[in-house]
Amino acid sequence: MNTREELTQFLHEELRYSPRAAQVAAQDLLSSQPEIRKAFDQWRATGELPELEAESYSLRLLVEEYGLKPVGALLTLDWLMVEPEEARAAILRGRDQVAVPATRVDRQGGSG
Repeated sequence: MNTREELTQFLHEELRYSPRAAQVAAQDLLSSQPEIRKAFDQWRATGELPELEAESYSLRLLVEEYGLKPVGALLTLDWLMVEPEEARAAILRGRDQVAVPATRVDRQGGSG
C-alpha cells in the first residue's frame, strides 16, 4: 500500500471520489486490518476481487448483492472485523431500504 497522498490521488483520479471522500477513504485504508490492506493492493493490481470474508459477509457479496464499490466493501469488511455487532446492524438496516434501479428511473424520463 502506498502513502496517504498516493492513495488519495488514486481514489480521486482513478475512482472519481470527491477530494474529501478520497482523503477519508485513504486514511481508513491505511488504518485498516492487514488483511484488508493486502486485499486492496491485490484488487488494485489485478482488478479482481480477492476472496475475503468477515462475519459471514464476503467481499464479493458486498459488491454484487449489496451494491458497494470495492473500496467501500473492503472498508465494510474491516468494520465487520473490528466492530462486528455494530457493522452487522448497520448492514441489516441498509437492507431494509428500498432502492429503485437506475434503469427504471431512466425509462421514466427522470427521477422525480
